[in-house]
Amino acid sequence: MSGTSNQGMISHAAVEDFRKWRTIQLSSLLPLTLCVVFLFVVRQPSGLGGIVLFLLVACGVVFPEMKADIALNRLIIMEEQTEISMELRELLGGELRHLLKDPAIRDLLDEKVVSSESLQR
Repeated sequence: MSGTSNQGMISHAAVEDFRKWRTIQLSSLLPLTLCVVFLFVVRQPSGLGGIVLFLLVACGVVFPEMKADIALNRLIIMEEQTEISMELRELLGGELRHLLKDPAIRDLLDEKVVSSESLQR
């Protein structure tokens, strides 16, 4: 039960991390647009404007894009892991039910329970 709670908490953290990086990326579009407009309006763009443009692109668009992709991949992997573990539980439960229907297995289990109880006394 605690594993499921832990999975939900991790999944929630991954979703929040993904949203955070997407928000940072979207909020960086306004300064980037203003910098490009300023470079086109000024007749002689300075080297400083080019450096600022490069920094805005690198820090405001590319880095958050990479971090958001990493967060999204983490979220997808966790969801697939949860699906696989649920499928495995269903398969194991079905196999266990199938095995318990066999009378020879039931007799063997009854003998093991009886012998373990006699050993404890």
